[in-house]
Amino acid sequence: MEELKESEQTTALQNPEPSSNPHGCVLAIVSALALAYPLVLGFFWLVIAGHSTPIPLYLGTASAYALPLAFLCGIVAWRLRPPQFALWRGLALALAIHGAYVWLGALLNTLERLTVYFDVPDLIQPLALLIYGLVILAAGFRNRLPRLSLNAILLGVATGTIIGAVWLVVGVAGTFPELIFAVAEAASIALITALSLGSLFYYDPQFPNEYPFWATLLGGFLFVATLGGVFALRGFGLQGTFIGTSILGGGFAATGLAIFGRQQSNRFGWLAAFFTVFMASVLPLSMSSGVEGAFMPDEVTFAWIWGLLIGLVVSTAVAIATLVAVNWRDYLNHPAIGVSAASLGIITALLAYLGLGQPGLQPNLFVVVMAEQADTSFALDMDGYDERRMAVYEHLVDQSNASQAELRDWLDQRGVDYTPYYLVNAMRVQAGPLMRLRISLRSDVDRILHNVPTRPLPSFAETPSASSALFLASPNDVPWGIERIGADRVWGELGITGENIVVGIADSGVDPSHPALRAQYAGSADNHDYTWFDPWEFSPEPIDENGHGTHVAGTVLGQTNVGVAPGARWIACRNLGRNRGNPANYVDCMQFLFAPFPLEGDPFTDGDPTRGAHLTNNSWGCPEFEGCDAETLAIAIDHLRNAGQMTVFGSGNEGPSCRTIGAPADADVALSVGAIALGDRVSSFSSRGPIAHDGSNRTKPDILAPGQDVISSIPGGGYAAFSGTSMASPHLSGVVALLWSANPDLIGDIERTEQILYETAEPIIVEDPCGASDRPNNSIGYGLVNAYQAVVLALSGGF
Repeated sequence: MEELKESEQTTALQNPEPSSNPHGCVLAIVSALALAYPLVLGFFWLVIAGHSTPIPLYLGTASAYALPLAFLCGIVAWRLRPPQFALWRGLALALAIHGAYVWLGALLNTLERLTVYFDVPDLIQPLALLIYGLVILAAGFRNRLPRLSLNAILLGVATGTIIGAVWLVVGVAGTFPELIFAVAEAASIALITALSLGSLFYYDPQFPNEYPFWATLLGGFLFVATLGGVFALRGFGLQGTFIGTSILGGGFAATGLAIFGRQQSNRFGWLAAFFTVFMASVLPLSMSSGVEGAFMPDEVTFAWIWGLLIGLVVSTAVAIATLVAVNWRDYLNHPAIGVSAASLGIITALLAYLGLGQPGLQPNLFVVVMAEQADTSFALDMDGYDERRMAVYEHLVDQSNASQAELRDWLDQRGVDYTPYYLVNAMRVQAGPLMRLRISLRSDVDRILHNVPTRPLPSFAETPSASSALFLASPNDVPWGIERIGADRVWGELGITGENIVVGIADSGVDPSHPALRAQYAGSADNHDYTWFDPWEFSPEPIDENGHGTHVAGTVLGQTNVGVAPGARWIACRNLGRNRGNPANYVDCMQFLFAPFPLEGDPFTDGDPTRGAHLTNNSWGCPEFEGCDAETLAIAIDHLRNAGQMTVFGSGNEGPSCRTIGAPADADVALSVGAIALGDRVSSFSSRGPIAHDGSNRTKPDILAPGQDVISSIPGGGYAAFSGTSMASPHLSGVVALLWSANPDLIGDIERTEQILYETAEPIIVEDPCGASDRPNNSIGYGLVNAYQAVVLALSGGF
């Protein structure tokens, strides 16, 4: 950048010469062409931006977007010297600064995504971008910083608050660290916007004075054109789309108030622009979660759509008002106007938040994993199924009580709330970042995991139930998946339906009144002790507001033809009320399904493993963004196997790429199930192995089952077809129930059960086995489960 000496610039600003820039049609055409590139590509990038977007596609789009802006526009800003092109030169400078900002942010986001199971602080990206903006501000604008225009700043606060206030009603705040992160993000966005708008008139500072309407219009369109890239680099396309659209008009207001601030201070009023954009963006960023938008889009859309629509109407009205008022800005000079506007805006927003919103922050929770973990392998040599389970339970409880005693006393002395666990020797703690740091430094602590709670929805946007899905009639014929694996032949020819086997459903809950599931519930209508637990909202009776768990339970054991083992019974635990969980809730349910307790009971003292499920179906995963690592839940799965409880997991829906199976299905002793579609095709979404994060290159998944267009029960008494490995694993769970019902000697003998499943599995042809083509391989495992042949082998004893 070229800078005027302070004395020269002051003289120029005090005695402005008419702008030499052309305007009108030529300026409009050139500006439109320049802004079309980031507008179109930024919109495309925003559409594809997501947690699951392949890194090459994300980084490639970021490069195509940012590098031409940073380099080509930078060269234009550097070399385009003729005075008549000063405004175009400023536009090029603004786009170059923006392009470099986006490129830096995309690189940092890519680095974070590449570090799987490594805790890269979330604040690194916004703080680095904020530092970038401050460097640009100090290096290029140090002689052009205005004297503080308090009136313009207050008007900016008022305007931004009005634009973003609707999110105080439609959204919900997260934890305190999430709030700090949102503030840092909003500050970096506001600063780069203010710098871009300031750069627009950097080489022609008189243009805003001479043509305030056109200057405001140009600045507003610059904001609109670059907003997609600013939000897309964060990797949360849905949240960025909703927030970006709701504040589109903010750029016009920011430019107009910056011009007003410039008039008051004789310099470009960047602080007015900063506070306008900061307030407009910090409110929606604080009241929404990009992660929740990525992984539960249907649910948050019911709330966020109102933020988008109302915000867009308000910001558009503000933009129009700004364009009208910019030529009458002398009337805004009275200090009382700014104070009154800011006070009115903030008070109105607070009243709306307190009266219509959900005030307060979510609890700041984390899981402390102790250094000492129990060894329960002794149970493998024990006789007696119930005795084996009880021995494991008592050993785990005793070991956890002993090893956690000192830390519990330390937390009690400081008034810190915590919940102990035994299946993993761990504790869930509610405390701030400083306490977390102190705990992490203790010698008896191995590691600490994030345990971010899911934000509640506003009352007007309740979680959409699967009952809103397309209803299908109760199937008269056996669904294709059950027929394909031969489960119907097991019922009809062998007379085995899964009697005397209890299956634990760890999911979004179960509708106990559904005709396909009512008779199979191990509890009763008025007694849910030992058969139901809800660590999510502590509902005293089984519920399912999502529908996923009811569908899964129906596939395992539903009557009306939908279940593989319709004679089995179920108990359930709600670890996933919506499509986002956390490590603590997952362990809550694993403990309950292993050793259930009464509704008001204590898992450590009231658990009864003899009432627990023989096996559990787990149609869920715990990815890094939920707080899990690759080891913690694997500890619990290992203990459950030693106790004789089989844990069945869907392999995940991140296919068809290799190395896409995540925790906990990637655990060595977890039985992970991939999905096939009608026609014996491995479903494209089905995650593949090998397991590479630990360097073992272990083969996964273990086996396949039908998982596409699966008809099963949904809340409200209906039926629907869902797809996913979430639908494949309950097929396999049902087969295990049939096996153990057919031959009770197999109950708890997981090694022999797996041997039967693998020996009788059918080979499936696959184009890419993700490694060795022989079975087992990383696309099909041992092949497609065959319920009929497996039960025949179990009955024969020839294994």
